[in-house]
Amino acid sequence: MVFSLFVLTSLALIKRFSELSMRQDEGLADPSNRDYRISDLQIIAAMAAASAMNAVTVFALYVSSSAVKPLYSRPWMLWLLAPLLLYWFGRALMIAHRREMPDDPIIYAFRDGASRTTVAAIVCIMLAATPVLSPSGACAGPRQWIHRGPSD
Repeated sequence: MVFSLFVLTSLALIKRFSELSMRQDEGLADPSNRDYRISDLQIIAAMAAASAMNAVTVFALYVSSSAVKPLYSRPWMLWLLAPLLLYWFGRALMIAHRREMPDDPIIYAFRDGASRTTVAAIVCIMLAATPVLSPSGACAGPRQWIHRGPSD
């Protein structure tokens, strides 16, 4: 939940940064329907980067927790996601800083080849880590795999 909060906050701030930087480049005034200004560009960029790095930190704390081991048959593989997340957030921030992200970061990710490759690698790693499923199909720990017979 906290991971999602930091990811979504970072994406929203990257979008705000892109909007404000385009307004600045076109010589437009501050947006009247928002409570931020073009002069806030640097702090918005810093907050976007901090939120992205916090998301990766929260993810690393989750992967290193004991709660992950019963959920995945290969939990160590989840560590491979951290560098991919760092790469993608860093790339998104740099592309926005260069004013090359005209769209929402999610839309940009669908159009950008490097982003699509990164997402594909993330999906492959998640599948390779193999969530442990109970016979009913729900995520479960190894103890729930033990079949006790017809009286269950």
